[in-house]
Amino acid sequence: MAKLSGLNSGAIYFLEEDFLILRATTPALEGDPPEKFIRARLQEHPHINDAVHNHKAVYIRDTESEPLTDEERSIAEARQLKSILFVPLLSQERTIGVFITGGTSRHVTLKKAAILLCETLANIAALAAANALHTSKNTD
Repeated sequence: MAKLSGLNSGAIYFLEEDFLILRATTPALEGDPPEKFIRARLQEHPHINDAVHNHKAVYIRDTESEPLTDEERSIAEARQLKSILFVPLLSQERTIGVFITGGTSRHVTLKKAAILLCETLANIAALAAANALHTSKNTD
């Protein structure tokens, strides 16, 4: 999804109650990342919270001019994100996580069609994840 949107960084977080749990990144995180990158309170990330609760992608074209919480800013700076797209992972009208894709080399202007494509791909990924989880529970 990162490459399709013209961005070059990505992360997948799943929701567990009111927490975001990191499952994957591209490029991979180096070393031992801080706990706040691995497990974070949803309420400390209002842009993700908006995507999760409104079931719509949230796009930040310029992280330097966008008001961000301290937690959001520390991640954006650590990952050198100039632009960020937060896409909810929806399964049966329930958000199970969020896909985050960002641009590190420059600010990126995404067209509505690119955002819609990312939302569609995120929905397919969420369906696959929900099916895998359901299958895993049924075989235990």
